[in-house]
Amino acid sequence: NPTPMKLLCLLFVGALAASGIVHAGPFALDRDGALPVLVTDGSVTMRLASDLLGRDLEQLTGIASQRAVQLADCPKRCIVIGTADSALVRQVAAAMKVDLTPLAGQQERYVRAAGRAGGRELLLIAGAERRGAVYGVVDASRELGVSPWEWWADVRPARRANLVLDGGLRLSAAPSVAYRGIFINDEDWGLQPWAAKTHDPARDIGPRTYTRVFELMWRLKANLLWPAM
Repeated sequence: NPTPMKLLCLLFVGALAASGIVHAGPFALDRDGALPVLVTDGSVTMRLASDLLGRDLEQLTGIASQRAVQLADCPKRCIVIGTADSALVRQVAAAMKVDLTPLAGQQERYVRAAGRAGGRELLLIAGAERRGAVYGVVDASRELGVSPWEWWADVRPARRANLVLDGGLRLSAAPSVAYRGIFINDEDWGLQPWAAKTHDPARDIGPRTYTRVFELMWRLKANLLWPAM
C-alpha cells in the first residue's frame, strides 16, 4: 500500500504533468568548448529554425554549432528539431519514450524533452506542425536570454557560460488568440527609405528585408502579416 509520502509525490507529479511541464535534469549547452549538434530532417523551415538557434547560441557563447540531417551524424549531444510526423522525430521520440500523441490534431504547439538514448544526450523539440516546431526553438532562445528584438533593436545578448535548458517534459499551451501579426503601416517615411539605402538597396523593401520581418514574427510567435504597399 502506498505511504502518505508516496501519495504526496504522485499528486505532485500529476500536478506538474497537468501544467504541461514535468521537471527533470537540465540539458547542458556549452560543454567542453562545444555545443550540441543541431539535427533536423533537412526541410527548409526546420533548417531555418536550426540556423536561428545556432546563431543565438553563438552570440551567447562565442561557439559555432554544427548541423546534421540524420541522427547518425551526432555522436554525443544533439538537439533534434522537427515536426511530430517526421521520421526523424518519431525515431528520437520512440528512443526517448516521449509520447507525441498530445500533438495530434493540434496547431502551433510543441513538446520539448531531454533524455538519453543510444549513448547520446538528446533534447527533442517536436512541433505539432512546422510553426509549432519553430515556436519551440524561439521559446528556447528566449529562455536563454535572447530578446525577440535582438536584430531590429540591437538587443545583443550578453556572453554567458554554462548555459542550460530545463530538460523536463514540456507541452506548450495552445495559443489563446488565433491570428497574431504585424501591420507595416506608413512605410514610406520609415521602413522603405531605410531598406533602400542600407539593407536591401536592390529591391527597397525586398527579400532581405522581409527575411528579417519574418524572423521577427517567428520570435514574437506571430502568424499573420499585412504587407507594406
